[in-house]
Amino acid sequence: MSTGEFVFRLIEVSLAGAAVVIAGLGLRTWKQQLHGQYEFDLARKLAIAASRYRDEILYTRGMISSENQGSFRREFAAIKSELEAKLLEAEIVWGRGAAEAKQKLIHFAIAYWMSIAEFNRLKKEVGQPIPDHLRDKYCELLQVVEGPADDEFGRKLAAAVDEVFELVRPHLPRSGRQ
Repeated sequence: MSTGEFVFRLIEVSLAGAAVVIAGLGLRTWKQQLHGQYEFDLARKLAIAASRYRDEILYTRGMISSENQGSFRREFAAIKSELEAKLLEAEIVWGRGAAEAKQKLIHFAIAYWMSIAEFNRLKKEVGQPIPDHLRDKYCELLQVVEGPADDEFGRKLAAAVDEVFELVRPHLPRSGRQ
């Protein structure tokens, strides 16, 4: 093998090695981009699901009666399932913070629907006027079932949803944020 051929082969091998290194770097960059896009999509979908969950509870407060409770419960169940699925996915990807946020938000659904059931039961069994010994319980349930968005229940719900927003914030782009 002549010196010219040797140099040619050396250049050829060096270029092939450089191509492998460049391909590896490109593959690593592509993998990071896919992971970042996945986390962005998860964060966006989780924020939307948490907002829908909060809005559905706040929207239905004051509109729940025993006649229309079933249709609201079915709609809410679908929204709650979507949120639980996204929170479970976030727990797997981001860890414990998502599990804690999930527990807090699900607590509101349980408290809300239990309050509605108890409120309707009291209304049906007791009638009007409410006896003095049940007045405090009735008023407490009425506040949860029909209260405004800025009452204690509404503020706690908003705080729990804000925790989800804090969980997803690091995974959303910073541009446009103040």
